[in-house]
Amino acid sequence: MCNLSQGIREEAFEEGQEKGEKQKLVRVVTKMHEAEFPLEQIAAIAEISVERVKEIID
Repeated sequence: MCNLSQGIREEAFEEGQEKGEKQKLVRVVTKMHEAEFPLEQIAAIAEISVERVKEIID
């Protein structure tokens, strides 16, 4: 049972980290857009597609 609870705990931790990273990406992209960076530059800096940038800012 100890291994099962440890695995669940690790999985929850990883999910939390992923969620935090996604939230940070949204904040950074939004701030860059508000600062009037071109979409292509936002995408290049954030290492995501222009389409993903558009999804975030819409």
